[in-house]
Amino acid sequence: MRIAIVGSTQEIVGGAEVYQRWVMADLAARGHALAFAFDYPAAQPDRAADQGIPGIVRMCIGELGRERFLAELQRFDPDLVYLHCTSDAEVDTALAKRYRCLLFAHAYYGTCATGTRAYQHPNVEICERRFGAACIPLNYARGCGIRRPHDLLRSYRRQARRGDALAASRGVIVASEYVRRIFERQGVSPHRLHVIPYPVIGVAPDAEPPRPRAFTNRVVFLGRLTHLKGLADAVVAVARASELLGRKLELVVGGEGPELERCRSLARSAGVDVEFCGWVDDTRRDALMRTADLIIVPSLWPEPFGMVGVEAGCFGVPAVAYAVGGIPEWLEPGVSGELVPDGALEAGALTEALVRALRSPEHHQALREGAWRAASRYSADAHREKLYALFRAVLPSSAGKVA
Repeated sequence: MRIAIVGSTQEIVGGAEVYQRWVMADLAARGHALAFAFDYPAAQPDRAADQGIPGIVRMCIGELGRERFLAELQRFDPDLVYLHCTSDAEVDTALAKRYRCLLFAHAYYGTCATGTRAYQHPNVEICERRFGAACIPLNYARGCGIRRPHDLLRSYRRQARRGDALAASRGVIVASEYVRRIFERQGVSPHRLHVIPYPVIGVAPDAEPPRPRAFTNRVVFLGRLTHLKGLADAVVAVARASELLGRKLELVVGGEGPELERCRSLARSAGVDVEFCGWVDDTRRDALMRTADLIIVPSLWPEPFGMVGVEAGCFGVPAVAYAVGGIPEWLEPGVSGELVPDGALEAGALTEALVRALRSPEHHQALREGAWRAASRYSADAHREKLYALFRAVLPSSAGKVA
């Protein structure tokens, strides 16, 4: 079978690209002919999602241009296009209309003018509105994230055009029930929406539940260092929790981004011990997890899934998080971690959740075991079974077998 994987960037910058790499490697191992198309080439070749995958046909949309890319793809003649969103809505729509196309909406594709579904003014709040023309004035009234009118109009038009790709695709895959409800509210028919949670990949889950051990007093944050990932709230919460617990907690940060210097300064003023590790590979991530008491996921936007918390659970590391987006679907408060209740998005409530998780060694151990059990539900085999069944459902019988 001939399958084209189409995304935004060749370089692994987040969970979407990690997932694309896994899919490509798995399909290549099964003998399928693959093309990988992307807007932007990898600035660091050793972080390319397609690195080491044999026989793959590469197409850089940014270098080829829209029409030449579509002509190159036509020559490849894919039986199926597995679309993961490009920066050009016209390309996405053309793919959805010309091919048997399944679209994996890793975020709020075509359902938000800024892509964040979060207000910043007067308080941080999750947006539950249906995307439409009212989003333009609301961007300024509620601080949705784009200041320049030209940029806002361009983003709005792109997201509106993505609605055509949503309508033309044979199916839309999302990672959580929360995101499914957003797309259904936007008008995507329920029978075309498929919830397939992300698989645990690149992590070898422990074979046995975690054994009791002493606190290490290490709290880990992993992710892009942007405002909406909430690192500043994590810094403040760790400082306050240290005081309430009567012992010094250390915050270990793995990631890069524009919030780095602001959070470094905040940590100094708050007296928090913070280790900034920069971007971490799988080996370094695993080592951090082995010495962590908790992973903190203080996202200020509705995370479509929040895979980082499930990955931590593979090592028996429970999560503390805001109850946003898809996070409550894998984090059961008091069982596999602690959630900030009632939709609160402020550091004081996050502090209380940290203290609940770390006050008692017995409760912390129960959370560790619960996180390990929860992670087992997200196996690669479970995801593969659902995904390839969907592939088979949209393919013609002449295309060959998806094992």
